[in-house]
Parts: sequence; C-alpha cells; structure tokens
Amino acid sequence: GNHSNEYTNSLEKKLPDNSLLNQMNIAYNMDDYYHSIKYLDTLIKNDSTNGEYFYKKGFCESGLRNTVESIEAYKMAIKYHYRVTDATFSVAVNYTLLNDSIAKLYFEKCLTIDSNYQPAKTQLKVIKEHKKKVDFY
Repeated sequence: GNHSNEYTNSLEKKLPDNSLLNQMNIAYNMDDYYHSIKYLDTLIKNDSTNGEYFYKKGFCESGLRNTVESIEAYKMAIKYHYRVTDATFSVAVNYTLLNDSIAKLYFEKCLTIDSNYQPAKTQLKVIKEHKKKVDFY
C-alpha cells in the first residue's frame, strides 16, 4: 500500500502543472502574448529543458516586438532540439530587424538543415534584392 502512494506522489511532481499548461495554451491560442509569456516563464522554471516552451516564448516575444528576447528564446528551443529548422528561421527573421548579414547566416543555416526549406530561400532573395537597392543609391 504505502510504496504505491510514494510512487504516485513522485510521479505527480514530475508532471507539468496541467492547469498552468492549459491556461498558457488558452492564452497562446488567443494571441495573448503577454499572459502566455508569464505562464511560459513559470513552466520553464519547472521544466527548463522543454524546447516547446522556449519556442512558444520566442513566438510571443516576437509578437510583442521584443526582438532580442525572442532570439534568445528561439535559440534555447534549438538547443533543446525543438522544431530546429523553424526556430532557426525565426531567429533569422528576428535578425532582419537588427542585422541583415547575421540574418543571412541563419537563413543559410536553415538550408543546411533542410535544403528544401522554401521560406529561407525566399528570404535570402529578399535580402539580395534589398542589398542591390541599397548599393544602387
């Protein structure tokens, strides 16, 4: 009797707080970036290697125009192997607001991971066209 209780208790501690997870998902699905980040920060404290949490945080930070925070979160998603190509692409998109040459490196990195990743090909063309215009004037 007693052993199974201890086992159940330790199991419950390991599981994420479902109500918190549900609240985060509701906020996230409603594009309520501010509250999503609050929930995600707590979830990350409890489960600091969950790439999905970092990926969602990256998306929300980007939605709030917090470019640097978004980049940091997406890089953590990459570190924990969650949607690596998409996360790399999102890092690149964020960098287009800061530094085109770094953005270009990340778009190229997307293509080394997945050579058919169309959004990265498109963005590299955009950067190239943009550079031509800048050089022209």
